[in-house]
Amino acid sequence: MKIVRELLSITQEEFADAIEVETLTIKRIENGITRTSKRTHDLFYDFVYKKKIYLNKIKEMFYKEELTNEILLFHGAKSAILGDINISKSRKNNDFGQGFYCGESYEQSASFVENFENSSVYYFSFDTSNLKCMKYDVNREWMLTIAYFRETLNKYKDSSIIKNLISKLDNIDYVIAPTIDNKMFSYIKKVRLY
Repeated sequence: MKIVRELLSITQEEFADAIEVETLTIKRIENGITRTSKRTHDLFYDFVYKKKIYLNKIKEMFYKEELTNEILLFHGAKSAILGDINISKSRKNNDFGQGFYCGESYEQSASFVENFENSSVYYFSFDTSNLKCMKYDVNREWMLTIAYFRETLNKYKDSSIIKNLISKLDNIDYVIAPTIDNKMFSYIKKVRLY
């Protein structure tokens, strides 16, 4: 709340009036004396939405400010991830093989899971100096690689195009790619390989 208030250059009193709560409530929340009630939380989010303040972008900026020689990646999950992340236990038909992959945008990862009741967005930072990365943009290579690992291109697995795409992932330690949802994947399945 304090960050939003400072972005708008308004006092605690003005902010309290704007979201229709007592000034004392804002003071207590900002000083960590009390937690935000559901009502105040909802009023706050209505306020930032109307002001077109993108909280996810602000969160991402703060996360990135703390980095030195590390990379920061995000992963949206429909439910909580239990235990340690282990690529050998990753599910089959994952978008980039059996590995665990992330994107560079908090907002994109959050938008993928925002409609699921128990969703979470995780962020990971690590030193990349001794690791090999494969980075995808939303393009044909990204689309075909996803379709291959989701096993919808099995009849093309011996084609030179597919073999070339998959060989690029040999010895890769981590993948950075936009997240794909099932609606997008349904569209991808209709695309023909030429």
